[in-house]
Amino acid sequence: MKNTIERSGRAQAPYREQSEYDDAEVDNGRAPGERMANALGWFSLGLGAVETTAPGAVAKFLGIPRRDRVIRAMGMREITAGIGILTKGQPVRWMWARVVGDVIDLAMLGAAVPASERRDRVAWSAGFVAGILAVDVVCARQLAL
Repeated sequence: MKNTIERSGRAQAPYREQSEYDDAEVDNGRAPGERMANALGWFSLGLGAVETTAPGAVAKFLGIPRRDRVIRAMGMREITAGIGILTKGQPVRWMWARVVGDVIDLAMLGAAVPASERRDRVAWSAGFVAGILAVDVVCARQLAL
């Protein structure tokens, strides 16, 4: 509902009365979860870029022996998910692919603990991945509605 308020003879910009549907409105016509999916898609691209271009730095940070092929493959998986999320009108399947990838990452981090010289960093990384896993699940579920 648009109304115009007049003060001192000049028309003011129209305003809209708040309706019961305002809380349900979404940003730029996007479905719930799409904005979060977009951010997670960009995160995937960034993380994937680091893993593919600097696998040695990732291994050093985690205190594990270099496994460049494995770390690069994980990076390519992240990049693929990021591209899928950002270029598809319905990114829900790619979000579920991120969930599966998070589970794989947690398994790989768990397997890295015995060989790590920086178990504290592996543990922090696993905690971070678990948090991202939760966000990915919430986002995927919102997109599936």
